[in-house]
Amino acid sequence: MWRDCTLGTIREKSSKVNQSMAGRTDFPEPFSWSARAAAMSWLPGPVEQCLPRLRFLLLEIRRQSALDSVLRWPDDGRETTVRAASRGLARSGLIKRGDRSGSVGLTEEANRWLGEGEDAYLIALAHANIRFLGELLSEIDERTTHEDLRAAAEHKYQLSWRTLDQVHRRTLWLSLDPPTILS
Repeated sequence: MWRDCTLGTIREKSSKVNQSMAGRTDFPEPFSWSARAAAMSWLPGPVEQCLPRLRFLLLEIRRQSALDSVLRWPDDGRETTVRAASRGLARSGLIKRGDRSGSVGLTEEANRWLGEGEDAYLIALAHANIRFLGELLSEIDERTTHEDLRAAAEHKYQLSWRTLDQVHRRTLWLSLDPPTILS
């Protein structure tokens, strides 16, 4: 569960993120704050399957773009539809409305991530589309707690979060390992 994500893990990796992103001009430019989503992307299923499921889902969308297409998760065999599986990715910058009614497609950024597999690019794309992801990294120090991050999101960034859910979702994506998302 994402409540098990430690900020220590993220603290250790944040310097790798900064080094990996420093001076890069090929990462997506962040949208204005008001145009970025307040809710973090999510996928149904176990935390350790987030990245494998994301890759699988994007490849399935590439193969069969109809929202009502049925897919079976490879890790547990459960059936779902492209619509249900992709619902949590709507504002992620990975998917877009398809060319036909009732379909979905991949963005150029999603195709790039699938082709290159650079996970720092995935985080940069999320930061470009979702509020308080890169900002979260700048708020972490040795004593920071999840509650401190929630309070910073509320007071410094005007995000009306009363629970830790959105902080947990962000720290989940930033702490995924293996496969490591930030190396």
